[in-house]
Order: sequence, then structure tokens, then C-alpha cells
Amino acid sequence: MKFNDFFAKFRVSSFEFQVSSFKFQVSSFKFQVSNFKFRISSFKFQVSSFKFRVSSFKFQVSSFEFQVSSFKFRISSFKFQVSSFTISECTGR
Repeated sequence: MKFNDFFAKFRVSSFEFQVSSFKFQVSSFKFQVSNFKFRISSFKFQVSSFKFRVSSFKFQVSSFEFQVSSFKFRISSFKFQVSSFTISECTGR
């Protein structure tokens, strides 16, 4: 089997995501770290071309609750770059 004989296709004619009732409750949440270090010296994510097509998309939430008595989230510096993304399609006989 050769690579040219491979056919890849990703298609979504209709996509539906429905949630009649959703509840997320946290009475008390604690996350403590006395000393935490997370370092990434170099990170690269490259994709030359990206295509995502959805003919129909629905997102419905009748009721949504998110409760946190005390929550802290801090990011001093954050960088996310996507120069390009490639999903290639190859057809052959």
C-alpha cells in the first residue's frame, strides 16, 4: 500500500450539542502550592493550513451554574501562536 493510495477526508454535515440542564457546584475549593515552577524554554506548534467547516452548529444550555467560593487563577505571561495548520488530503489510483 502506497501513500498515494491513501484517502483522508473529514466532513461534518450537521453537528448538534444540546444540554437541557447542567449544574456544576463547588461549595469550597482550595488549591495551594507553596512553591511551584513550570517552565518551557521553547515550544513550537506549526501548521501550514487549517480548514474546519460545519454546515450546522448548535450549542444550547437551558441552565448553567458555576459557583466557587474562592478561586484565584493568575498567568503573568502567556503566548500562543499558530502560524499555520495543515490537514492534507491525498488521493491516488
